[in-house]
Amino acid sequence: MVVAKEDRHYIDFSVGYIFQKHAIAKPFISVGALFTYINIKSFDAVIEGQKFDLMGVARYPNYIPNDPTMPSYKVWAGVGYGCTLTVGLKIAIHPTVSLDPVFQLSAASFGNNSNSLPEFNTNICFNYIVGVRIVINDALFFKK
Repeated sequence: MVVAKEDRHYIDFSVGYIFQKHAIAKPFISVGALFTYINIKSFDAVIEGQKFDLMGVARYPNYIPNDPTMPSYKVWAGVGYGCTLTVGLKIAIHPTVSLDPVFQLSAASFGNNSNSLPEFNTNICFNYIVGVRIVINDALFFKK
């Protein structure tokens, strides 16, 4: 069994359009640029009940026991980029607050720092998010 844990972060700068079809429920669409960051926390293999740290093996590939030299240390993290397409529905629950069920599709690359993540797959991959956002805005649902 191989088990890995990682932290993935992304910042999405997007531009959108809200369709003014109804006072309470308003569909919207947005497109954006995505900036990513990945940090691999652990990468282990369990063979016959014994745990092996694969990051440690890759981190010190040139280590020789009792050798006085210091092995090279790799930071398992890297930045990336991509783009997003989001569609959803703004549902007003108050003049300044909405619940937004959303579907987001992204095409992104993670870990584009080959010195930090050797042989890590940095090809563009597709991800999706289905969720609900809580949006607070003082000018969304009323006219000035």
